[in-house]
Amino acid sequence: ESPACRERFRAQLKRQGMTPADLGVDDWADVKPVGPHQRRRHPQLFYHTAIFRLGAFASFVRTVTGVIRNHFPKDNAYTYVNYSPPYSGGSWTGKGVDLFMAHRDGGLEMGFTEDWGGYGAGPQHLSDTLALLRAAGRHRQPLGSYCIPQGNRAMTRLKYYTLLAGGARTITSYAYGPWYIGTDSWGRDFLDHPSPFHVYEVLAGVQHEFGRIDKALAGTHRWPSDVAILYNRTQAIWADGNTTCEQNGWYTHWALAHAGYDADFIAEEDIEAGDLAKYKVLYIGGRQLRGR
Repeated sequence: ESPACRERFRAQLKRQGMTPADLGVDDWADVKPVGPHQRRRHPQLFYHTAIFRLGAFASFVRTVTGVIRNHFPKDNAYTYVNYSPPYSGGSWTGKGVDLFMAHRDGGLEMGFTEDWGGYGAGPQHLSDTLALLRAAGRHRQPLGSYCIPQGNRAMTRLKYYTLLAGGARTITSYAYGPWYIGTDSWGRDFLDHPSPFHVYEVLAGVQHEFGRIDKALAGTHRWPSDVAILYNRTQAIWADGNTTCEQNGWYTHWALAHAGYDADFIAEEDIEAGDLAKYKVLYIGGRQLRGR
């Protein structure tokens, strides 16, 4: 790491009231970011390095949001990024992304993602990502997503309604022309598909169905949930590439949805802030938990 990075790391820990003893070393000169290869030798430094790394992305988007707010009214232009859910491998933390850090304290103002079928076991898996984004935005931020239609009518309709049920109100159909301004042939390939599936016909049908319920949905809010699932950042940091804990949370949310429960994800810091009081049940996964 660079000397400047090391100084920023130390400054952040000092602002948190940490001491060298808290970090397992004798002097501030010994405090420096460490990677996974030193996780056992310097566990305290490894953990706080991971938090520092996740916070770096959050700090970047806060800076971007601040610049944009100086030029555009908030109601006219939201800041967001298009997240690629890590269902096909790895984890949010492993990618250096923490939704809860990035969407709070002046960070990103809109949750946005995409739903390629290869990201999960099925299209409904995206409902887990939408639930994470709702929790990260404290259930107040708008949600949007790309919808990538598949090679049959039922799958495409299911993906659109999964987005609508998950709270997405800005849905972008990927990628169906005009072709002269892009290089992606996805829409054209489906247009020429030998099956009777005609992507434009399905898209038009879904859009008309949404139009019939648009007025009823306008201005509505989700019913508060009394079931929560821990977003275990600490376990994700120590997982060393093992995504079992995160997958357990995803599939728990999916199973609860099929049982009729709209569970919320809740981060460790929200529990410490007392937000757990509004829930009756908390599902916990992982071998490590954050201490106060």
